[in-house]
Amino acid sequence: MTFLMILRRVMSYGLMVVPTRLEIDMSEKRELLSGTIVRLGKLARPFETVDELINRILDTYEDAIEANSVDDVVSGIEARDFNWRSPPDLTHTKMLSVELNGVKFPRAETTWNSILNEAVRIADQKVAAKEELKRLILVNYVSGKKEDEGYRYLDDVKISVQGQDSNAAWRCVSHIAARLRLPFEIVFTWRVKKGAEYPGVTGRFVYDGSRLAPRLPVPTSSRRVS
Repeated sequence: MTFLMILRRVMSYGLMVVPTRLEIDMSEKRELLSGTIVRLGKLARPFETVDELINRILDTYEDAIEANSVDDVVSGIEARDFNWRSPPDLTHTKMLSVELNGVKFPRAETTWNSILNEAVRIADQKVAAKEELKRLILVNYVSGKKEDEGYRYLDDVKISVQGQDSNAAWRCVSHIAARLRLPFEIVFTWRVKKGAEYPGVTGRFVYDGSRLAPRLPVPTSSRRVS
């Protein structure tokens, strides 16, 4: 069964996402592989709706299909520079290329959450004090392994980071980069979708790391999950 066939079956079952699990509407008498439900449950974020989950998976799938031509596309596009400290709404964007702290990301890892995870790795390596690390990482994370509720385990630093939307991911990445003076060049594009701030426009964030950027505000709410 193909990926898209599975998705069509899932949508036909009246799947409902709740904060910690996926449930099947049992009024449907068809059989769905329990393994598929388990896999979707691991990908679901807290309070994410079915529509949001399925569309996020489809966006990732579409990006993977286009990955083979990404380098050629990027080289032929004139990107518009945006202020990375006060970024536009990044909803419905996809990354085209990423370079962080002198390392260019492979195509398969050119996503908002991949750069978030890498920024967390760098922060963990550069900051020894746990309290300072809490101030740097502006998203939910836990020490040790956690792979439900949208968390991804980073084995090399023994931290699990919760997946974020593009805006939240960039907010955390830019904060870490500003505090640790990590140079970057990020090229991305808005999909032509309702709700995109600049449909079809390619944008770029650039920071050379040569001088300390102004400190970005830190939210007062707790981020580390016990």
